[in-house]
Amino acid sequence: MPEDVEDPMDYIRLHLLEKLQVLLTTAALLAVVYFGLGRWFRPADPLGPIALLPGGELGKLLGIVVVLLVLAAVAAAATTRSRPEGALMTALFGLGGVAMLSPPMQTLFWSYPASMQSLYLQMMAEVLIFAVGIMLAEGLGGLVRSFMAKICPRWLWTNTLSELSDQQRKTLKKSRIDPMWDKNILNGDSLSVSSGVRNTLLWNLLSLSLHGKNRTAAQKQVFRGQLHRGFGCLFSGVLAGIVLLVLLLQSPERGQILFALFGSFVLAALFAHHLFPVRTFFVAWMIPMLTAVLFYALAAISGTGNRPQYQVLPIDWLTGGAGGAILGFWLSGRWREIRIFEALAQAPPE
Repeated sequence: MPEDVEDPMDYIRLHLLEKLQVLLTTAALLAVVYFGLGRWFRPADPLGPIALLPGGELGKLLGIVVVLLVLAAVAAAATTRSRPEGALMTALFGLGGVAMLSPPMQTLFWSYPASMQSLYLQMMAEVLIFAVGIMLAEGLGGLVRSFMAKICPRWLWTNTLSELSDQQRKTLKKSRIDPMWDKNILNGDSLSVSSGVRNTLLWNLLSLSLHGKNRTAAQKQVFRGQLHRGFGCLFSGVLAGIVLLVLLLQSPERGQILFALFGSFVLAALFAHHLFPVRTFFVAWMIPMLTAVLFYALAAISGTGNRPQYQVLPIDWLTGGAGGAILGFWLSGRWREIRIFEALAQAPPE
C-alpha cells in the first residue's frame, strides 16, 4: 500500500479533511447565492420561474454561467484536499441557491399556450448552454488546482491509487476485486482522477484531436478501454436516471423536483460508475444533461407539459441533477478505493 496509508481506517481518517472542506465550502457558497447573488436572476414577474431563455433574458442566463465560473474557481481554491470532482460539485450545489428561489414552471405555460414546442426547444437550448458552462467551470477549476499545486503541492489532494507498486497491482489482479479493472491496473492505469486539467472534458477533447495518432499500442489499448467504459457509464447512467426520475418524481412541487433530481442522479451515477468505472468525472455530469435533453425533446413532441418530469427547469438540471451525479461518482470512487486497500491489507505477503 502507499506509504501514508497503512490500513483502510487510516485511509478514511486521511479523507476526513476532504469531506469537511467540501461540506463547509458548499454551505458557504449556498448561503452567498441564496441570500445574495441568486436574487439578481429572478425574472421581472415575481411568479415567473427562473427559465431565462424562454423569458428572453439572455443576459441573466449568461450571468448565471459567469457566477458558476466564479464559484468553480473559489471552490477549487477552497477544497484543495478534495478530489477534483468535489470542487465542481461544491460549485454546482452552491449555485443551487438560484434553483431554490424559483417558483414553479406553470406560469410559463400561460405564456406559451399554443407553442409548447417552442418553449421546450428554448429550454433544451438553455440546458446546452449550461452544459457548456459546466465544461468551462471544470476547465477553470483544473487550472486553479494546477496553480495551487505549484504554490504548495502539499495542500493538494493526491491520488493514492497512482502510488501503487507493480507488485500491488499484481496482487489486485490475483484477487479479482473488480474484473473490469484487471487489465488496466496491470497496464498502469490507476482508473482514478488526476488533480489538474488532465481530468477535464476540454483537455480530453484536445488530447484526442492533437495526440490521437501518436499513441503507442499500449496507450491505444488503454484509451479504447476508457472510451468503452465512458460510453457504457454514460448510457447506463441515463437509462437509470430516467427510470429513477419517473419513479421518484410524482409531483411538480419545487421541493419534490429538487429532491427527486438529486436522489435520482446520485443513484444513477453510483450505479453507472459501479458497472463501468471511469476516471474522468465529466461523464457523470453529462448523464443528467443528456437526460434533460431527452425529456425536453419528448415534451416538445407531445406538445404538453402535464408530466412532472417535463416541469423540471434547466437550472434544476444544472444544480440538483449535475451536482447529484457528481456526488454519486465521488461516492463510488471512494468506496472502490476502500475495497482496493482492504484487498491489499488482507493479501498474504509474498
